[in-house]
Amino acid sequence: MKAGIFSSAGGRNSRALGGTLLQLIVPAALAVSFAVRQELPGTAFCAFAFFHSLTGVATYMADALRLELPLVTVGAAPTKRSMTG
Repeated sequence: MKAGIFSSAGGRNSRALGGTLLQLIVPAALAVSFAVRQELPGTAFCAFAFFHSLTGVATYMADALRLELPLVTVGAAPTKRSMTG
């Protein structure tokens, strides 16, 4: 499970947000770490990765109410969306 470390910490919402939080926290923490050590290439790369991840998160946040994006599944199609039901 991608968000396994958040499973025991706080129920359904923390599991649902776990992947998104890690997607944003890891590059941000690494960018800060590189910045403290004054390593410009590492800082720039991690900052780019962080802001690039925000564009992906924004896409799904914008679709949260419209529900227009297709679901990605393996095998049989689900009967409902996992984040809304």
